[in-house]
Amino acid sequence: MRVFYAVTFKEKTKKDLKKIKDIIENNSKKGRFSYYKNYHITLEFIGEVDSDKLILLKNILKELKSFPDVLIFDKIGNFIRRGGDIVWLGIEENTTLNELNTELKILLENKGFETDGRKFTPHLTIGRKVLMESSYETIHLHEIKAKVNSIALMESKRLKGKLVYEAVEEIKI
Repeated sequence: MRVFYAVTFKEKTKKDLKKIKDIIENNSKKGRFSYYKNYHITLEFIGEVDSDKLILLKNILKELKSFPDVLIFDKIGNFIRRGGDIVWLGIEENTTLNELNTELKILLENKGFETDGRKFTPHLTIGRKVLMESSYETIHLHEIKAKVNSIALMESKRLKGKLVYEAVEEIKI
């Protein structure tokens, strides 16, 4: 099973974020855009695990103590890649989210899991291999206040050729 930890959002928030995705997609030459029902912010990618490790990961989720209740999306950004960028929506600085990420990494490392050594850059991926008609800066983004739905251990799988993210275990906020 392929898993990761994530912040999830309610359906209304996902639909609001999809409107921004639609604007970006309409101003792009090409790209593979994320399905809005999959929208999340990754806290830590784990990868393939067996059932024993899955139990450990579920228990780690239950040990977390820092939970943001609202995140504010306020910027569009990109990670430059050959063949097209990864386009994302970024959030206003959120101390509680950063504390949650740090807490999660410590718990994972204490249980023998490897964590991503890069600086945590919370973002919601809108699209991959995106080539824009004009600069991202030309797209105006009104702040979107996003109520957090849960902190979840998510499974990434393909159903009928479509990538689907499903909560294996979650803490509702």
